[in-house]
Amino acid sequence: LSSPSHSITSSASGALGDMGQVAVAPLISVLRATEDDDVAAHAAFALRDLGADAAVAIPALVEGLQRQDFHARRAACDALGAIGEEPEVVVPALASALADPASRVRQHAARALRAYGRGAAPAVPGLLRLLKDEDEDAVSAAVLTLGAIGPDASPAVPFLLARLDGESWGERASAMTAL
Repeated sequence: LSSPSHSITSSASGALGDMGQVAVAPLISVLRATEDDDVAAHAAFALRDLGADAAVAIPALVEGLQRQDFHARRAACDALGAIGEEPEVVVPALASALADPASRVRQHAARALRAYGRGAAPAVPGLLRLLKDEDEDAVSAAVLTLGAIGPDASPAVPFLLARLDGESWGERASAMTAL
């Protein structure tokens, strides 16, 4: 995972993800021990590929949301969403990531929250703030996540109705899906 070659680190993380649960402990060790954000991102991607089998990695991935590089923070979001466990720990951490300075992290945090459905209801205030984001991809992710949360996201309904008259097909489609 520490190779300077992106193709090698990508292949290595994919291979570790394919190994199953036996790879989880070494990946957690790498995630916690490395100062290299690219290596941390690839470890998180491998954990993402393991899904719920990597649930013991949740604390290390939550820590990963504080890394310097936005790619590593985004990868931690993706892994937490793919694991889909421990909403009492993960939802507050991802809700905080909705305010990340990097738009891709905000977008991926919103996407990850979607995996928690109604369990992501505590993140509604952050998702409502994200509806005003300058990044349309982040806004669309927030819209779809609010739809997945359901009735607990009812404060978003006026915004969603207004998006039905949006200029782009994407705006209208995400609003229709959410409603």
